[in-house]
Amino acid sequence: MAADLLRAARQGLPVAGGRLNRPGHVAGSGVAALTIAHATALTLPAAAILTAGAFLAAMLPDLDNRRWWRTADKYVPDEVLGYGGPLNHRGLLHWWGLPAIAYAATMGLDAPWWALTAIHGLIVGVAAHLVLDAVWGEPGIPLAPWWWHVGLGLRNDSGLASAATFALPLVGLWLAFTVAAGFPADPRWLL
Repeated sequence: MAADLLRAARQGLPVAGGRLNRPGHVAGSGVAALTIAHATALTLPAAAILTAGAFLAAMLPDLDNRRWWRTADKYVPDEVLGYGGPLNHRGLLHWWGLPAIAYAATMGLDAPWWALTAIHGLIVGVAAHLVLDAVWGEPGIPLAPWWWHVGLGLRNDSGLASAATFALPLVGLWLAFTVAAGFPADPRWLL
């Protein structure tokens, strides 16, 4: 754990409450993709592609935490645009409009099913990250491209955040099992 925290600090990754945010975001993106797979009755290969795409994109909004991004923000005078500028953390990359625009851009695309499913998985991964950031941490996510933030503002270092970080992978495993086995996600079928 300590080695992970030191590595994260050297790489410019977010460290909150003595642990990394990555596990919760990656698990949350998997849960989101598998929930969609259940709700839309995706085939097993499609569910796997969607979930893989979501896993890959789970941390994309946090590129604004990387050292190279922060260096660019230091030299680009984007603050003149107001509200800290679009390069600020939880700025433009955390705007809900980016995954919405990306999804709208895929409507009517003439591409193989697996390619569209992979693209949709990437979109789901980003959207899941934004949902979790709207729940945990200040200032939430922007309604406008990089300003007018909304969110619950729950603490990243709270017991609730730890419980969610622990529970999300378990929920993901349950959903993966039920998708693969063709069972409903509702556990009442066990009774």
